[in-house]
Amino acid sequence: METLKRKFPIFKTDPKLAKFFSASLAVFVFGFLLFSFTYLLPDTKIARAEGTKSSVPNKSILEVHLANNGMVYLRGAKVESISGTTLTVSTSWNAVKMLWTVRTDESYYGKRHFGTNFLDSKGKTFALADLRQGNVVNISGTLDPTHATPVVKADAVRIQR
Repeated sequence: METLKRKFPIFKTDPKLAKFFSASLAVFVFGFLLFSFTYLLPDTKIARAEGTKSSVPNKSILEVHLANNGMVYLRGAKVESISGTTLTVSTSWNAVKMLWTVRTDESYYGKRHFGTNFLDSKGKTFALADLRQGNVVNISGTLDPTHATPVVKADAVRIQR
C-alpha cells in the first residue's frame, strides 16, 4: 500500500481509493489465474456445437399463400410447361396436385422494364427463355377472379437454387 502511495500521489490524499484499487487488482489477478488454469489443464473438455445431418432429403419448401385481396405467393412450385409467356406450374402435397396457370409479361420502354420480373436464386435478372420445364420457382402476383381455375398474373418469378 505504501508503494502505491509513493508512486501515485492521489492514493495519499484518498486512502479509500487505494484500498479499492488494491482489491480490484487482486480480484482481477485471481479471476485471470482461475480462468487460465481451467482452460489450460489437459483434461479440460470444451463443449462445441456440432452440425446435425438432416434425414429429410433436399426438397424445396412448399408454400401456397392466398390473401383476401387476391395476392398469391407460391413457393416451391415446379414448372410443368411453358407456352409463349404463359407458364403452367404445379404444387404437390402427397397425392394432391394443384396446377396453376401463370401469365407473365415482359415489356420494355427504352432501358426501363415493366411487367413480370424474372430473377435467379442470387437476385440477378434473366429472361423467360432461360426458364426450363422442371425448374422449381417462387411466384408472386395476383389471382385473376374471372377464371374458374387458378390463374395468376405474375409480378415476379424467381428460380430456386
